[in-house]
Amino acid sequence: AVEVPPLPALVEAIGLAAVGPAVAGSGDVKAGAVAGLLARGLAPARAAAWGAYVHGRAGERLTAEGAPGFLAREVVRGLPAAVAEVELGVTEGAP
Repeated sequence: AVEVPPLPALVEAIGLAAVGPAVAGSGDVKAGAVAGLLARGLAPARAAAWGAYVHGRAGERLTAEGAPGFLAREVVRGLPAAVAEVELGVTEGAP
């Protein structure tokens, strides 16, 4: 199971600035992330919040790698690493 902080801390943490995921198909990727977290047993509000977080984090990681913009399928490939950060509690300053 994915451990998550209280929702107020999570809402503060979602202040991500990645603009790369703002592409066609990106909403489908985010919806899939939320659905996957729901399937793993998270409550709907937490699944929605963490789905948004890992989606944005995947975009941040791509941007840090030098990609100024990318395709939705590239965000999909970044989701496992973003979810792993959440599961390991390594979200601060991790590229």
